[in-house]
Amino acid sequence: RATPPADVLSAQLAALRAGDMAAAFQLFSRARRLAIRDGARRDVREFNVKQEDVYVALALMLTQSCPGLIGHNSHEVLASVGDPSPTAGRLPQHRARVRVRSGPNNAARLFTITLTRQSGFDGGDKRDQDGFEHCWFVWTIHPDDGGGGGAVIERDQVPC
Repeated sequence: RATPPADVLSAQLAALRAGDMAAAFQLFSRARRLAIRDGARRDVREFNVKQEDVYVALALMLTQSCPGLIGHNSHEVLASVGDPSPTAGRLPQHRARVRVRSGPNNAARLFTITLTRQSGFDGGDKRDQDGFEHCWFVWTIHPDDGGGGGAVIERDQVPC
């Protein structure tokens, strides 16, 4: 319960580096896991999706939207910040900007990863009473390469 967002971020990056889709899936928030599971359905009438199919769908989603993230060579958290006073009624968030290096040329790519702290159980859906109330999980992962999603071109710094 007391796992800080930085530790969740580190675990998610390690899982993605290892290509461990089962571990990566478990580190996504409840709502995101439901959306991923829903996306793994082959048809709207399919309700019992195999967990292996969910992991394949997650890998495909991340490969398409965040190339170079799965199986990356290394990663570095460049910035990490939480919201000290979230808007009333909204979940607390923590954002990190991460550089990963991947491929044979060790190409650098930037990603923004947003974590949210799960809400407490409010007496509604019993699935929300899962023992992870108020825990941090990954909400979104997006490329942060100036909108192009391509490799970052690194240049030597020039003094002013």
